[in-house]
Amino acid sequence: MTDGAGLSLFLKSLSELAHGLHAPSVPPVWERQLLIASASARVTHTHREYDDNVEPEAVVVGDCLLPQRSDGKPLEFPLRLIQEAKSSVTEDYLRSVAALMATRGRPMFVTAENYLVSDLRRFDIGKVDFGPWGKPVYGGTAKAGIATFPGVSFYVPFKNKKGETGTVVAISLPALAMEKFVEELNGVFMAGYSAKFKRTIVLKSKF
Repeated sequence: MTDGAGLSLFLKSLSELAHGLHAPSVPPVWERQLLIASASARVTHTHREYDDNVEPEAVVVGDCLLPQRSDGKPLEFPLRLIQEAKSSVTEDYLRSVAALMATRGRPMFVTAENYLVSDLRRFDIGKVDFGPWGKPVYGGTAKAGIATFPGVSFYVPFKNKKGETGTVVAISLPALAMEKFVEELNGVFMAGYSAKFKRTIVLKSKF
């Protein structure tokens, strides 16, 4: 198993060895039993992301991403859905996922009509220092999307040539949804920033 935290720690450990340490400051731990559901484990939550029979409109995805809103706030609705989804992932929820994996043979989550956002800002790989080679110019994903599942976007920490830090948001959506997303963002930027700086900001989709 690997994730952003594990990869960041692994690279940090390698950099410490490159600097001459005989062992990493954080020793490796092998406790896979923590991820194994016990015989008495029960699925206590609804996991729609693994349910092939759920209606697409019930999941935070696709057509629900940028619905037309009469209140003039097209981004407020999807952002609220994302915040609610993040707050629902508790320790009990994770144990329920482990139980579901054990009882259903590790099913793949539903990719059709789904949209995932992965926040990598806390795992700044760009700070890893390998000594003579210095720090990397960039540490993060090369592009949005994962293999055959295009609906994955990433938040990645970034520093420009001026030393200014910020966040690169690599967004991957189906072509029609991307065009709509660009249209909505241009509307937001042109109503705010262009009025302040008296210039037009235009985003473009690669599609």
